[in-house]
Amino acid sequence: MFRWSSCERVGIDGSNRSGVRFVLILLFAIGAIITIARIPKSERQFRQTPSIFKTPTVQSKKTGTTQSQIKTTDANDERARVGKVSILYGDPKPVYERALRTHKAHNRIHGYPFFIQRESILDGYWTKPAHLQAVILRELEKPRPKRLEWIYWVDADTVVLNYQTPLEAFLPPEGDAELSDIQIIVTEDWNGLNNGVFAIRVDKYAVELFAGVLAFRDFRENTTLEFQDQSAMEKVLQQQKFAAHRVEVPQRWFNSYKSNKGEEPEGAQVHPGDFLVHFAGVENREEEMTKWCELSERTEPLWNSRLSDTKFDIEIRKFWEEVKRNRKKAGQGGRDARRRLQDMLGAVEKSIQGQTDQLENEEWRALSASFEHGKKVLEAEAGLNDDVLTEDDIRALKSVADEIQNAYESVTEI
Repeated sequence: MFRWSSCERVGIDGSNRSGVRFVLILLFAIGAIITIARIPKSERQFRQTPSIFKTPTVQSKKTGTTQSQIKTTDANDERARVGKVSILYGDPKPVYERALRTHKAHNRIHGYPFFIQRESILDGYWTKPAHLQAVILRELEKPRPKRLEWIYWVDADTVVLNYQTPLEAFLPPEGDAELSDIQIIVTEDWNGLNNGVFAIRVDKYAVELFAGVLAFRDFRENTTLEFQDQSAMEKVLQQQKFAAHRVEVPQRWFNSYKSNKGEEPEGAQVHPGDFLVHFAGVENREEEMTKWCELSERTEPLWNSRLSDTKFDIEIRKFWEEVKRNRKKAGQGGRDARRRLQDMLGAVEKSIQGQTDQLENEEWRALSASFEHGKKVLEAEAGLNDDVLTEDDIRALKSVADEIQNAYESVTEI
């Protein structure tokens, strides 16, 4: 049975402190405030030193601007818009703990709560979707103003490299009605979906998605799942109700892979200024992670560029504009495909009426079957807006319309 006591909730819940510890912390906080007050405002900027591991800020839900009034070491989750989720349990894994510390440092800078599962819930890799489901359900129990809006899953073999990168930067622009239905943001590699890092909206969509992932191996037990939960998630996301609200973004945004030593990085390999590096399928993983953790902890200026100083600032804006343009184009294609299918169904319905005596004829039976198939396809698409129909949806509409037209023409030639 899942126990929340086994979930490390970093930067969220305080524990009972002894009186002595409380006094010491209070004195430390007062001293820190006095020290900060003496620093000229122009010097209170991000410094490329390990001091970032002690500098909390939080992202405002309402304005999207960085707030600095949080005085505690860790941010209050009810002020945050975004959180992170991960798992790490079993035998001690020092390098993985070190990698998670890079995330904790990044979280303190930007005010992100961090939910780390420390006990196995299910066998194999299935604890991952179970933990995600539990976190999302717990957030949905809260009043909307107090819950997180998005969570990022991050595998424990990811190392933050650019501490200045806010996770909000990769999300659909807040307040853009044309993109408000987007529920999950993923990346792919040569194996298809890679769910080592992805963002998902805190919504019933997420609940239904992970319910489907968790149930997949039991209800589709004959399906080969090469990458366990990842393969199940990929197959569930291919279903129409989930695919319509899924967006794939460039892998380097938040899921870069390490480059080979001495080689110039290419494609999805990590470049200076990228947010993090992911060690999926890497040989000598712990050795490689140690090297990159050392690089991360040095917080060198080359790797800690402001978003506005990287290509991502412009690339991200262009990407979401392109998504909107493609959706409008798909919307027109969807409207045209629906209209053609509706017209074909209308014509066939008139022909079938009063022709029950013809149903013994093979061509008429084929037409009747195509008609029923077309109605089911149209009903299945009825709940989706034209602009969220996928290319597969549009192809399905066109295909069944062609099927009905061919059957109809066969009948009219009789």
